[in-house]
Amino acid sequence: MDNFGLGIFTTFLYFFRNILDFKPQCGSFEANPPFCEELMDATITHFERLLEDSLEPLSFIVFLPEWREPAPPALLKLEASRWKRRQLVVPALEHEYRHGFQHTIPK
Repeated sequence: MDNFGLGIFTTFLYFFRNILDFKPQCGSFEANPPFCEELMDATITHFERLLEDSLEPLSFIVFLPEWREPAPPALLKLEASRWKRRQLVVPALEHEYRHGFQHTIPK
């Protein structure tokens, strides 16, 4: 089990370093940060700063869990953002995650 915890930490650290180095000036992007409250909050704070600083068209679609008891600060921050244009909640059991290879044809 010790290696499992190290793997999670390594994944979080990799995501955190990369998301904070991501500084687009324009474009549309999707983010699905690891569901760790600190990483989600850092991601939203970073995106808010990018949107504030950009003079070009810039947008993000952000996927977060619909946790409500209590709601994480990142979700509350996102819902109150002056940059928010739309929020869509997909109820549990009405969606699924795919690995991304379902569209390929085996050789």
